[in-house]
Parts: sequence; C-alpha cells; structure tokens
Amino acid sequence: AVKGFSFAGTNPVAGRAVVVHDSSGARVGCGLLVPTVGEIVTVDTYPGYVGSLNVEGTFVVEPSALGITIKGTAGGLEASGSGGLHIHTGYTVADASGVGGHYYDMAAYSSDPWTPITYPTTDAEGSVSVSLNMSDFTMNAGQPVALRALVLHASNGDRVGAGLISTTAAADVAASTISPTPAPTHVPSPSPTTPAYLARAKSAEATHPRAAVATVAMYPDYAGLLQAMGTVAVQNTVSGISLFGTLTGLEESVVGGIHIHTGVTCDDASLVGGHYFGGDTTDPWLNTQYSTNAMGVASVELSVSGFSLGGDYPVAGRAFVVHAANGDRIGCGVLMATAGEVVTLGAYPGYMGMYENSTTGTVVVTNTEDRGSVGVSIMGTMAGLEMGETGGFHIHTGYTCDDASGVGGHYYDTTGTDPWLNTHYKTDTKGCATVNITVSDFSLDRSWPVAYRAVVAHLSTGTRVACGLAGTPQAAVATLAVYPGYQPGITVVGTVAVEDTADGIIVTGTLGGLETNTMGGIHIHTGVTCDDASLVGGHYYPGMSSDPWVATMWYSGSTGSASVSFAVSSFSLTGMNPVANRAVVVHAANGDRIACGVLMSTVGEVVALGAYPGNAMSNTTGTLLVTQDSMGVSIMGTVANVEASCLNCGLHIHTGYTCDDASAVGGHYYDTTGSDPWASTSYTSNADGVATVAVNDVAGFTTVSTYGMPAAYRTVVLHKSDSSIRSGCGVVGAPSTAVASLSTYPGYAGVLSGMMGTIAVTETEVGTIKMFGTLTGLEAMATGGIHIHTGVTCDDASLVGGHYYPGMSSDPWDYTTYSTGSNGVATFAFAVKGFSFAGTNPVAGRA
Repeated sequence: AVKGFSFAGTNPVAGRAVVVHDSSGARVGCGLLVPTVGEIVTVDTYPGYVGSLNVEGTFVVEPSALGITIKGTAGGLEASGSGGLHIHTGYTVADASGVGGHYYDMAAYSSDPWTPITYPTTDAEGSVSVSLNMSDFTMNAGQPVALRALVLHASNGDRVGAGLISTTAAADVAASTISPTPAPTHVPSPSPTTPAYLARAKSAEATHPRAAVATVAMYPDYAGLLQAMGTVAVQNTVSGISLFGTLTGLEESVVGGIHIHTGVTCDDASLVGGHYFGGDTTDPWLNTQYSTNAMGVASVELSVSGFSLGGDYPVAGRAFVVHAANGDRIGCGVLMATAGEVVTLGAYPGYMGMYENSTTGTVVVTNTEDRGSVGVSIMGTMAGLEMGETGGFHIHTGYTCDDASGVGGHYYDTTGTDPWLNTHYKTDTKGCATVNITVSDFSLDRSWPVAYRAVVAHLSTGTRVACGLAGTPQAAVATLAVYPGYQPGITVVGTVAVEDTADGIIVTGTLGGLETNTMGGIHIHTGVTCDDASLVGGHYYPGMSSDPWVATMWYSGSTGSASVSFAVSSFSLTGMNPVANRAVVVHAANGDRIACGVLMSTVGEVVALGAYPGNAMSNTTGTLLVTQDSMGVSIMGTVANVEASCLNCGLHIHTGYTCDDASAVGGHYYDTTGSDPWASTSYTSNADGVATVAVNDVAGFTTVSTYGMPAAYRTVVLHKSDSSIRSGCGVVGAPSTAVASLSTYPGYAGVLSGMMGTIAVTETEVGTIKMFGTLTGLEAMATGGIHIHTGVTCDDASLVGGHYYPGMSSDPWDYTTYSTGSNGVATFAFAVKGFSFAGTNPVAGRA
C-alpha cells in the first residue's frame, strides 16, 4: 500500500481528476471523482461459463429521480456485438443456481421490463460504455436492487458476465483478482485539522444494504414434530459477520447447530447443500450453536470471521439451517439482503414483571414505498410473552431503550388518528408470535421517519414489556435553547452533532450568544429531557472511574461564538454507554447551566461549515443538518462569524463535491430545465454574526434515496449581503465512495483517443482509499500510470495539474499502474494511504 490518503481525513480526494497515462507517460484519459450514493459492481466471468469471452467491467448503480441508473464500462465481450444487461433476483454470483432470473414485480408488469434492455454495440475489441435508466426500481424500497446480481449476456443470450450490486463485494472482487503494484510505504506528516474531518462517521446511506435476513420455516421434507420458526439477521463486522436472531418451536432445554449452507434455496432439500466455507480451512460452523429455554426458544448471538454479506465468502442469498439436538435439519431460511433496519428487542427499561428475563424478539422494519405512497412494514419474531394473548406493537417517539422516561408515546401525526392503536401481535400456546404489520404514511428515512426510534411491545394489559431500537444511527443532533429555569441575560443558540467512531464519539457544533473571549463546559448529562431542570441530571459516565466531561470545553471569541470539536472514548450513540436521547448542557464560564438540547438520532446528513476556499477574510463556522421528507429537503442549524445583521443572505446547495478548491464548488444545484429553487433560500444573522438556519422543504430534492435529486455530498454555500461574495462552505454528509467516468484526455489526439473507463474509490479503513476499476481502448500488453491529480476539471488540460500529494516528501503516485491484456483492457486495484475524501487535501472531484 502507498500511505498518505483516505476518504474523510487527511488529503481528501473528492472532486479531483483521475488521469490515465499510456506506456510512454502521455496523458490519454481523464475523469472526475464524483461521490456517489449508489453501489459499485465489479463484473467478472459468469459462474460456470466456459466460452471464449473473458468479460470484466466496473459499473455503478445509483438512485435517480425516476428509478435507478446503471453506468459503467465493460471489456472482453464480443466484438461489434450487443447483448442483454439485466438485474436478476439472486444475491450471489458465486453459484449459477443462485443468480436467478430477471428481477421485477410480476404482478405489476404485463411483460418483463428487462427483455428490451441491452448494452450498446461494442467496439472492435469488445469494449463498451453503458449508461441506462430503469424507472420504478429503487435501491432499497419498491423493487429494491441493492445486493442483487447484475448480469451481462452475449448476443446469443448466454450469460457471460456477472457481479453483485454491492460496493463491498466490488472492492473485494477487484482486490482478489488483481495484485496491487508493490510500492514503498510512505506516511505523511499529520496536518492540523478538526476532529470532525479526521474521524467523521460515514453517512448511513439509505441505499446501502444493512443486513441479510432469513425467515426460518420448516426444513423441506422434514416430517418430525418440531415446528422451527424464527427471524435471523446477518450483518458485516470488521473481521467477518455477526449472526443474531430469535428462534422458536425447538426442543426444550437443548443445544443444537445453526449454520449457513452452500445452497441458495430452501424449497428442495437436495439443493440446500452442506456447510459453506473455504474447503482448505477448518469448518467454522462445527461450533456455532443455539441453546433453548424451557419453552423451546433460543436467542441467537454469535460472530464468525472470514465471511461477509457480499464480499469475501458472501452469505447473502444462501440458506441458513437449524438442526435439532440430534443433528436433524429442522428449519431453513434464505438470507435475503435488506436495506431495512433490524430491531433486537429485550426487556423494557425498568420492567420487573414475570416476563423480565424471557422476553426477546427480532424484527425488521423496511420501507414499502413506491412512487405513489410511503409506508413501513414490521416483520419478525417475538418470544417469552403471555401465552395465547394479543398485545400492542408500536413505534414510539424516543430514540432510547436505556431510560423509560425517554421512550415517549406513540409516534404519529397527532393532528390525525393514532395508527398504532390497531397494530398487534398474537402469541401461541408457548408465548411466541410472528409479527407482520404494515403502516402507511411512515418511512425509514423520509416522511415521518421511524429509523432509530424505539419499537415497543405491550402485554395484553397494556404494560410495556419489550423495547428495541429501529437500527443503529450514525449521528444524533441537538438543537440548543435556554436551560430550563435559567434567568440571567445569556441567551445561547446552537447546534451540536454527535457521531459514532471506532473508539467512541466525536462531538462537533456551533454555539452563539456566549460570553466573549472566555471558556466554559459542554457536557452530555444523564437526563433525557430539557423540559424540567430537575430531570436533566449530572454528567453521564456510567461505571467509569473518572468523569471525562470535566475536560470538554467551548472557547468563545470576541463575538461570543464558539466552534466545538472534541472526541470522547468509551461512549456510543446506542451501544455501550449510549448518549442518544440524552441532554447536552452548555455551562457559562462560572459553571451555570445556560443552554440545553436533547440528542435526537437522525437519518439526515450533517454539514460542518468553514470558511469559503480562497476567502482569507472569512472565519465562518457552522453546523447544519440536511433532512428530507415527502416535500423535499430541509436545512436546519446554526452558523456563526458571518456578516453581522445580514438580512436574507443566500444559503444554497451547489453542484460541487468539495470545499477544498473554489473552482470545484460550482453553482446552484437544481434541474436547470425549471426555475432555480435556491434563489429564495436564505439566513438572517444578528448583530454578532450568528444565525439560526431554517430552510424548509426545498422541493425536488432528497438526501440520498430515490425519487429526487440527491443532495448528499454536495456543497452548501453561504453568501454575504453582496451575493457575489461566498463566505462559508461545507459538504453534505461524509461520503465513502466516488466514481470517475473516464474519456479522452483534453487535447489528446493520438491512437488511443477511444479510451474509456470507470474507476471507483472507496475507503477501506481510516486514512486509506482503494482505487479499482476497468479501462478499455488502451495499448495491448502494456503498463501505464493511473494517478489522482490536483485539478478539479477535465475540460482544460492546463487545469488538470500534476500528481496530488500535498505536504508529502515523496510522490506515492509514482507506483500506481495498470497492465492491459491483448485486447487493451485493464482491470486494476490498489490501496493508497494518507488521503481523505472530503476533509483536508481532498481527492473527490479531482482528476
């Protein structure tokens, strides 16, 4: 690996230019790295195909205003031919039997929508560039395509190439098929920057699959007395997968095996296969077991290394099998990828009744939306409840199951009827229940978002017996107001964001209205409300030997504003020592509590604003949250150190993806066939240059999901009263993937003027980016360079610049190369350390 790069830390790459050189060093291709909310696909030879073609390619599948787009480059196809390009039902490309047929809702179509879809005619070497749209499909809602198989056909219909619609799988396939070019290790000196850039949590894109879920039913052809049922989920971990869930209908008080098998179906016992693992390793499934209680219920929780959802040894699409104590196969379910949120339910906080130690459950909350409506479904398994009874099952307003006072009541539009009055489960004679609920007018991430809220099960008496959170948030945001009961003259406003990191949390924010040129404390407290001073509590540090909050401070300037940025270990949003739904308290210099806000988990995107690039007179700061609903996107938050008393000054989302280079920020981002919605969006500051931002419902936009123009990863720009002066800039969210579509280098007129390619950049760990992709139209059997350059355009050769490695003592790009085959096609992959995506020295958007 070449050290010195990453996505969201040092040396950011978003918006920069990727340049391809031929074997002589001439620049022959160029493309800008554009952050994407989509999924990357690395295409390789179709499983079992033994023909003469050697297909390789790189694609990106992204949400669009009408559905999805599929763009990319492939080589190794028939020369001067065309064939089908389709998304199939399966979640695997490792086994032809699991790829399935064309994926679409047969009840909604009179004919197969994929039948007429083909890639353009290839060139004389069998290479092609693809760009097509499919309406009414989505990444994760109606007709979701994420993690499914993308298949390329030859002109005769043969399946010749395939890849999973999964960035994780794409990166793993690329890395496993192409050996990176050896290069020396180079570690750049760290540059001063804010922790918000060094450790920003990755945006929790609604497009990305969060888990694979198996609904367990009776094993095919099993004729015994047991009735195994349940819900089991698999999620990626750093070293492999975690497998967790709830099983019922098993033998009482026994131990049995649970395994993932090679098969991709539970319809035919002969096709389920044996344990799934690498044949040259020890079988990891020999010791994966469940233990039942006296009611035949098992709560499953285990980890297995070496597997993934869609990367190395992918388990999505394979069969999960439950064995009896004697080894008989009694239950089976196929692990289906989902972009829904998995909920693990346990005892309700403070509940001390007879079901305190038995209540358990696993459910999945998914979007049911299509273009005409929104809604959520809740499906799964509950156990350890009353026998033969009906109880309520609802989503509540709170973002915690750690404190009963923070769970809140039913979550709904209180101007209408409570839809949760009629949502129930019904238990069997052993206190187990299958949950199957659909509720309209809600969503995971748009109108009335339920993600990260508390899911509550009630007994037949109405008592709250179980609680779990609908997913794991990446960020929570508190809007600060005057502390309850505080009377003196300090009126603080502010926005504080908390984001999960590998080591704990980072706290960032913007405060205004403080005392000038001084400092004071800012802490997270035990309370879950700011309505009553007696309930806010003291510093929150459960079970710790020392109070970490005594050292967390704000520092104000001459206008009484402050930017907050610090990291605290041993906390999380909803895991160990959870801070979501707790109170953030700001203290005056003398220790008085002067402001308070509750940390609300969010599906929105956080924006950290700084000075506009090149504006040496600006010290603008700000913290904003961009969210979406059925009306469009809203922007809320606090900005400081802007022009004082600036009335209706501009605040807009721009086309660019980086705030590192003014030339790449771009103009207003909108559908230019219509009117500019940003012409009327603004903020108004007070005499100290502080403003509370409230831009509501800008129509036609989304954050990251389908059916709108996605605002994620684009720039937010603040203007002064002289609208030609841009004073502040920030990026919407923290991207983790970018794609460059390459074409001929500007001004190049040589024999390789037909070169094209698709390159993806992802972050594999903090401070490391991986580049991989497919290049075509190059010299045969040759090696050339591929580098990220300083420029943020491919329109003018004079602006592309040289290799991008700011502050480094040696050039890491001297060692990044590709090698072509006899058809002039190259598939490559390498890792580069020490760069970032959108922080200091960004590479996204560069050439």
